Amino acid sequence: MARKMLKVVAGAAALLSLGAGVANAATTSATASGWQSVGRSGVGGEVTAVTSVMYSGGKVAEFAFAFHGTKPSMYTRSGNGSWAFDTINVAKTGERIVSAKAIAPNEVLAATSLGRVLKRTGQTWTVLGAFGAEIGSASFLSASNVWVFGTSAKGGGNLGVWHFNGKAWTRVAKGYANGSAQSSKSVWAASGTTLEHWNGAKWTATSVAGFLSTRNATVSTIFTGGCGGCAPFAIVSEHAKPAGGGGPVVVLEYNGHAWVKVATYASGSAVPGAAAADGAAGLWFPVSEGAGKPARLLHYGNAHRTLTVATLPGLTTDPAGSAISSIAQIGASTRELAGGDAVGARGNLIAKIYYLS
Repeated sequence: MARKMLKVVAGAAALLSLGAGVANAATTSATASGWQSVGRSGVGGEVTAVTSVMYSGGKVAEFAFAFHGTKPSMYTRSGNGSWAFDTINVAKTGERIVSAKAIAPNEVLAATSLGRVLKRTGQTWTVLGAFGAEIGSASFLSASNVWVFGTSAKGGGNLGVWHFNGKAWTRVAKGYANGSAQSSKSVWAASGTTLEHWNGAKWTATSVAGFLSTRNATVSTIFTGGCGGCAPFAIVSEHAKPAGGGGPVVVLEYNGHAWVKVATYASGSAVPGAAAADGAAGLWFPVSEGAGKPARLLHYGNAHRTLTVATLPGLTTDPAGSAISSIAQIGASTRELAGGDAVGARGNLIAKIYYLS
């Protein structure tokens, strides 16, 4: 069994008042969470990215990208029907889809672990861009407004921040490992515990270290989209030991003026780059508590500032260990799509897709 953890962070900025009201959500468990397994039975490997798009009066097209040990593949379905398998003919050996966005039922954009941006139109895949470093996260605002953020880790190259306007790529910044874009004039990026905001002309930096109990921490994810004017969230993984891991996981929310600490989960590390809006100004995000342990899917409810652990049978209840790699909101609704993997009886990985109705 082998999983590859892709380091993804997303970032943000704006002036921060460390004295702003800090509230911590209570963590509870959900026994009947409403999540159900909808993937193909017996498919090996791991689901690394999911996405969906609503069209034609409420119909939904869903896409799940899997890695089976050699190359990535894609599964698609419409209207809760059966999943259809499709190859990605431009994929390279060892390449994984790390982020994807469906623009239309026949149009999908995807970023890969080998530093490439791919586009599927109809049944045809093309390469929109190729970089000499790993892509950690991407924001696909449209086919002509794409942002990618990449690692600056040793051996992974130094991608920085790049923007595609539909015709050409432009490098906007160096040194930022991951990020998320709301628009061309509101882009967020992160490095360590420093959050940065791009307003179309310059970057503004803010440290969130004052919210944390240790210097050994990393902004794992910043989520900026999916619910109109929703506030951005930053998810920070604190590491009890220099080698990483341990927790806690801290959730920060930007209220338009300052960052506020709104929730804390006691253990584990946030899965880099994985988060989705809940349709009610809240957030879904997965947490890993280490090899051989079940994954955790957390829901932050903004109305009452509650943090709930949701149950995904076969993932969050797998005693042999599991992972949740990706989650996506379906339209602007409260429905969600999630992907990951569980460990089979022989130690093999089994690809999993889950749906929240």
